[in-house]
Amino acid sequence: MKKKDIMILIILSHFLNEKRVLFRIVIKIIYIIEGVNYLSNKKYNDVHRINEQDLEEKQCKNCKEWLLMNNTYFNIVNKKKDKFNDRCRICQDIYQKIYYSKTADRQREKANKRRLEKLPEITEYFLQYYQDNKETMKAKNKIYKKERPDYYKELSKKFRNSEHGRERCKIYNKKHKEKKHQVTEKEWEDCKKYFNHKCAYCGLPIEEHYYTRNNITKLGDFHKEHVVDDGKNDLRNCVPSCGSCNSSKREYSLHTWYNPKNPIYDSERYHKLYMWIRYDHKKYIKQKKLKHSK
Repeated sequence: MKKKDIMILIILSHFLNEKRVLFRIVIKIIYIIEGVNYLSNKKYNDVHRINEQDLEEKQCKNCKEWLLMNNTYFNIVNKKKDKFNDRCRICQDIYQKIYYSKTADRQREKANKRRLEKLPEITEYFLQYYQDNKETMKAKNKIYKKERPDYYKELSKKFRNSEHGRERCKIYNKKHKEKKHQVTEKEWEDCKKYFNHKCAYCGLPIEEHYYTRNNITKLGDFHKEHVVDDGKNDLRNCVPSCGSCNSSKREYSLHTWYNPKNPIYDSERYHKLYMWIRYDHKKYIKQKKLKHSK
């Protein structure tokens, strides 16, 4: 719409205007045609101003204070015309606390519904994130446990006293009793010699295998690791493992856990593990059988 047409409409409205009602209607129509909302523009000017230093200020909706319109005093909201919230940061924090205190139960129900709907996506994301940032997360957890030992003790007590925790402990204890290796001391020493007295997964030497119990560090022996978690308790399924590898492997199979994505993976060690499980363990078991036959 051209400026001449707008001026003609304003002049006509003056001639026809007795109660100044038609004049306001015409101006509103002009603003709508030009793509500008009259009411919103008026509200914008009431809440915004330019100070003596030529900087734009905004009035807070709650405290009515004039503050600089930037990220330090107002939160960014892209839906707003000026891209900033109507309340200042302090008032917004107070408003959110009051709002969530009144509607806490409703917000929890909504959050639980969203989690249940997106549960498979969330689990996949967190598993992938843990695999990508495994070392950093372990280091952070160690720091947190040192800083707040009482807090973690209370958490473990609550978990053990809960129904889910009791069931998990029963399952773990049953598996732990069933997973005792039936291996002699000589077979165990021969197994460690085969792997050059190093961890079969990460290659840590036994001279550097320390563990901490009750805030005391000691040099200890390797764990008798089950390569197959639900496998047999004989020498075939037994390899030397350090404490970190033993705890991180858990119930995973060898192919899913010990692969090129794992930072401790080594192709030579993997080949040695395969040869031990497949062929080389038989040499030491045969020696045992021959002695018993004699």
